Amino acid sequence: MRFNVKYILIFISFIFSSINVYSQETVSSIDIIDFNSDAIYAGGSGVSIHIDPKGVYELIDINSDGDITQSDLEDNQNNHFILELSSAGGSFANPTEIGTVYDFYTPLINGVIPAGTSEGVYKLRVRATKGVVFDSNFDETGYDQPEIETMFFTIESSTENFSNLGLSSSLFDDSSNYDCIDLDSNSVNPHFGSVTVSAANLTTATVVNGVIKLFPSSLSDQSTYTVTLRGISDSENIQTLTIKDPTIGSDYIDLPELPVGTYNIEIQEVTAGGKSSFISVTLLWHTKIKNLQTATGSVCVGTDADFWVLNASINTNYKASYIKFDFGDGTDEELYTLAELMINNVSASENKHEINHQYNLVSCGVNDEDIVDDTTGEIIGNSFITDINLYNKYLNGTTEANCSDYLQNGEPQTASIKTGQGPVADFNM
Repeated sequence: MRFNVKYILIFISFIFSSINVYSQETVSSIDIIDFNSDAIYAGGSGVSIHIDPKGVYELIDINSDGDITQSDLEDNQNNHFILELSSAGGSFANPTEIGTVYDFYTPLINGVIPAGTSEGVYKLRVRATKGVVFDSNFDETGYDQPEIETMFFTIESSTENFSNLGLSSSLFDDSSNYDCIDLDSNSVNPHFGSVTVSAANLTTATVVNGVIKLFPSSLSDQSTYTVTLRGISDSENIQTLTIKDPTIGSDYIDLPELPVGTYNIEIQEVTAGGKSSFISVTLLWHTKIKNLQTATGSVCVGTDADFWVLNASINTNYKASYIKFDFGDGTDEELYTLAELMINNVSASENKHEINHQYNLVSCGVNDEDIVDDTTGEIIGNSFITDINLYNKYLNGTTEANCSDYLQNGEPQTASIKTGQGPVADFNM
């Protein structure tokens, strides 16, 4: 009697870290961090609504080219966050759209009340178009459209003359920091900062002179201005900042020393007539962690290999991040937003997200080498090099980077996957 067993081992080694408290969000919803409903508005007023969407929102590579660009994001198959103005009295039966963010997460939406809007009391509403719905097994079953309304606020005149406020920052576009504040091309959710810091880095650690500055321009001598920093990751962090007017040089705002997180900086203009207008920008100060783990043991070709994401290890990445898996075997790449990876789908007691992938070819060795049958000379498989990449909207100093498209953040993590045939019984009687 002879019994031959062929087996495989799949092994990947990654570096792990555990940094932040884990929070699981399986239901899509939108939390309002702040909206100033006490201010008096007019036609032409800017509005800023500070939000923290929870749960998973759809992200699809529409043309399957491996990149997520503005064109992909604007497609109706992907999620949009829409800011709407009610009619006088607060009804949304026929709302006016005043701002749209084409993305699966945003902490901020700016908009403008249309000139000529009648006096009265109004509301704002934020709604999402593609919140992902999961069943009890964490399988996607469809979509919902979460929404939230503000408190009533007052519009007292149909038009008002506000300053044409401009903003820039002291950050340079390089491998450490970036500046995507351009109110002419994106006034809806402009952002700046870094998505490449370590979890321990404060905002003073890697910037010129140890201070991040904002430079407001075109301020009006007839208006007063109030600057407020609002924490999104930590909503209790609210600070009033000052616009400084030096004897020589431009007006500037010094930002305080801040830990890793997401922050909105809001500028309120109040005219001599008492009408307000707002513009806000988002400061990102986040990491680029890609820590993963996989099962080690005997896994047969045609069965699932299990990859695990340890939730707490990636919690300091920005929420508008996604990770792309290329399993190296010619199958389609898979995209997972940060919110999806933060879901426990193994057990309630284990803070990890499991991803299953089935390899259907024999594979062993390294460096993508061909595996040849010793008897027939037939190529029967390859070693599979798995790549894991993180993506963000940011600038890294290269010519191909822009503020509208997602860009690979850092080098990929790679691993060689070895596979082989499952057990085969061979009896000679």
